[in-house]
Amino acid sequence: MHPPPEINPARYAPESQSRPAKQDVKKLPKIEEIKQTTIPSDLQASANSLNLSDLIDVALRNNPNTQHSWASAKASAAEWAISRGEYYPKIDADLTGNGGKLPQTLLGGKTYFDSNLNLNYLLLDFGGRSARVESAKQALIAANWNHNQVIQDVLRNVPQAYYFLLGNKALVKANEMSLTDAKVSLRSAEERKKAGVATIADVLQARATEQQIYFNLTGAEGAVEISRGNLANAVGWPANINFDVASEIDKIPVKTMQADIDTLIDKVLKDRPDLNAAAAIVREKEAELKNARALPFPKFVGTGNMTWNIDINRRSGGNSGVYGGVGVQIPLFDGFVMHNSARKAKSELEAALATLKIQEDNIISEVWAAHYNFTTSVKQLDAAKALLASAEESFQVSLGRYKAGVADIVELMNTQNQLAGARSELINSRMNVYMNYAELVHAIGSGFSTEVPGETSRPIVESDIEFREIKDLWKNNLPVNLTFSDGTPYPHQGIVNFINNVIDPVTSTINLRATVPNPEKKLLSGMYANVQLMLSEAPNTMVIPEKAIQEEQEGSVVFVVNKKI
Repeated sequence: MHPPPEINPARYAPESQSRPAKQDVKKLPKIEEIKQTTIPSDLQASANSLNLSDLIDVALRNNPNTQHSWASAKASAAEWAISRGEYYPKIDADLTGNGGKLPQTLLGGKTYFDSNLNLNYLLLDFGGRSARVESAKQALIAANWNHNQVIQDVLRNVPQAYYFLLGNKALVKANEMSLTDAKVSLRSAEERKKAGVATIADVLQARATEQQIYFNLTGAEGAVEISRGNLANAVGWPANINFDVASEIDKIPVKTMQADIDTLIDKVLKDRPDLNAAAAIVREKEAELKNARALPFPKFVGTGNMTWNIDINRRSGGNSGVYGGVGVQIPLFDGFVMHNSARKAKSELEAALATLKIQEDNIISEVWAAHYNFTTSVKQLDAAKALLASAEESFQVSLGRYKAGVADIVELMNTQNQLAGARSELINSRMNVYMNYAELVHAIGSGFSTEVPGETSRPIVESDIEFREIKDLWKNNLPVNLTFSDGTPYPHQGIVNFINNVIDPVTSTINLRATVPNPEKKLLSGMYANVQLMLSEAPNTMVIPEKAIQEEQEGSVVFVVNKKI
């Protein structure tokens, strides 16, 4: 039997500086009870083709970072509630009983019971109580903003990890295509050697290029598994969970931000959760300084007491008494604690203000960099497409020239390597567009909206349509249907609730806005989808080819065949 720690505390520490401490792993919390480590049952059927909305939905419910920030916010709410307890009186009771040979003259009996009911209430402390409550309230506000920021981090980290995985899978396909090109070049070199118009050096160089591409392919395949593990970690799953994502989408689901950089920065300074959290901390420190400055002032306290006792031996009625009063607590000297508490609170306020300024400068810098990284990546994507088209044509020309004997193996290998590099550049450029877009949305603060759609939210959908038959647009409850970028139809129908009164003179389109139900939380801020409108419906109508319609001065006419013709 081991002695208790108060007798031999050194026994419960490591035995020496070179030996690890012995831990009782049975007492560690069971992590599987804290966070979900499996794919939800409603996604089991599509576990090998999860899309981004599925992953984000799971992450928001499963990621331990959101769990931690949520629990911290609830703890801050409880702390605020505790601080507000000072507005209420404190009431306590005590019950005592005594027995034995007691002097009759002292207590009048041998056995008695005594009960007391006490009341204490702080009447006035010159603002200290309200300052403590305000400090706790601002701490709650900061915790809530921090929770929102964690959600924004998840909404950035999951898409970036998702697109990074898609990019690495695309690099595998690109390397496979380059490997096919390398085999064609190697076959051409071997055929020319058999014909006696090439040397073994051509074959060896082509074979070395083939092996280099195979080496790159192996690395790309490993990167796919690593990025899949990183995506699982971003969602809140262990890296070894068995899942996969849907095939890469061809269409870039982003568009260039129309707002200029100054407008974006102005919006960010209002919407960023971490900046609002820093501002709340400043207000918290202001309240703490107010409380510290109230400490030297007297406190007025109301008191009350009710007493009742009974003598068991005499079997007589109990005695009772009631009194109340007001007391004044005047601090005289406490070793300069109150004075230094005010100094500390003032310095902490100055530090919080400095932190707020640093946060604001960092956010402006972050938005500036994210904006130009995104716009640059969009331009680079166009350049990468042109580069790939040029490299493909150059390789085909060089391959034909080599087969005809008018180009050497060096020229062929150079164009082949250029083509492989162009494929990788296009994939990386597309991936950078996605990732920089996610970073820009994060820097702005939830893609121009700080609300994360929940079960009862109705997200706003905006779309531009061609300006045709505008009279049909102003129908009441015009229905809207959505289709995701991968072709999957959205199961819930929305309704148009806003139609712009200005037509774009360049594109001849008009802007619409609709609200769409979102019970499964599939729609997230910043997502893009195809919008379909049912402008009009004509039942039992004959449909004819457009070519049969003739335009005359009187209007559109159609020739029909009857008995007279």
